[in-house]
Amino acid sequence: MVTDLSFFLKCSVRDFERVSARAPAIIPVANKNVRIAKGGRSFESESTLLLDGRVLIAGGTTSGSSSPLATTELYDPITGSFTAAATMTAPRAGHTATLLPDGKVLVTGGFTDSTLVGTDTAEIYDPAEASFLATNMPMAAGRWAHTATLLPDSTVLLFGGESLDSFVAETYNPADGSFSAVGVDDSDRTGHTATLMKDGRVLIIGGVDSAAGELYQ
Repeated sequence: MVTDLSFFLKCSVRDFERVSARAPAIIPVANKNVRIAKGGRSFESESTLLLDGRVLIAGGTTSGSSSPLATTELYDPITGSFTAAATMTAPRAGHTATLLPDGKVLVTGGFTDSTLVGTDTAEIYDPAEASFLATNMPMAAGRWAHTATLLPDSTVLLFGGESLDSFVAETYNPADGSFSAVGVDDSDRTGHTATLMKDGRVLIIGGVDSAAGELYQ
């Protein structure tokens, strides 16, 4: 189990330096410069493209801290500006934020304090109401650094992550707001990828201490 963020932070710095070497410091958007995000987020936040073209940026931690944020903000590509948005029901980092077919966003798991223990709570962001609401029930397992994949039937597959029960895979059903365990992972995976294929199956690859791949079907 991950007990500190130093490995991830070092990787983030290396990635940033690699990109910075070949990218401009300020990117013009709609003839204006991108405004700096207000949240001061440096690690494990989530960004989700909404149906209206805006981007929801939620949670994460600030530089030099492992204490998660509950704040969120919206990026407007037309104005190139960031504005403060609703506050989540809990602080989160290492969570997922998945756009659902109805335009709402499912936010799952993450760690909620510096102990880095995954939470089993989840919530829904409703752009029309500009608010977050906790789901009807908790997840089958607390987790962070997991994946969330929207399936063809509109359910969401949650897989792996840092958790005492991370071997348990589960799905979220937006029709009734429920989470259901759907199987046991063959490997303890964190930081893996989960890709929806054209035939509806999900290919899970890699992750910390796991070089094998597997299919969810």
